Amino acid sequence: MTDSRNRQIFSGPKVREIPDLLQSIFAAELLVPSTQLWIVSPWISDIPLIDNEAGSFSSIEPEWPPIRIRFSQVLQALIERGTRITIATRDVDHNRPFRDALESLVSATTLTFVYAEELHEKGILGDAFFLNGSMNFTYNGVHVNSEILHLITDPATIAEAHITMRDRWR
Repeated sequence: MTDSRNRQIFSGPKVREIPDLLQSIFAAELLVPSTQLWIVSPWISDIPLIDNEAGSFSSIEPEWPPIRIRFSQVLQALIERGTRITIATRDVDHNRPFRDALESLVSATTLTFVYAEELHEKGILGDAFFLNGSMNFTYNGVHVNSEILHLITDPATIAEAHITMRDRWR
């Protein structure tokens, strides 16, 4: 018997499930923003996250042009809606363009970067979901590599993950 509050996603090259899942998660976040969003990824890039080329998301964010909306732009919109965002990552050259793009868009009071050189875990935690697994938030992680992700919507598991994230990344 499967638990409807948990879902496993297996991906590989040319599989759209992860990009579609991320787009759905962040569209839902834009509609009902989390108070706190934790993003943990050793490697992180300013990847296209929401496909607004047809203007499909203009009702959610009217200022977005008809293009693929990047991770930094989505996080900017969430911060403007009141979400506090903590990003745990490595302090390496690869991650700096994403950090710089995001920091140029938002105030440091609602965005925190935490650096850990031995970081290997990956995930996104919001008020109503926890997505974790093997995927870095990079183009290869989302579109190329074979990955496994777990989408958890069980409130008790999410609450426990929030405690862990606060203790680990505060």
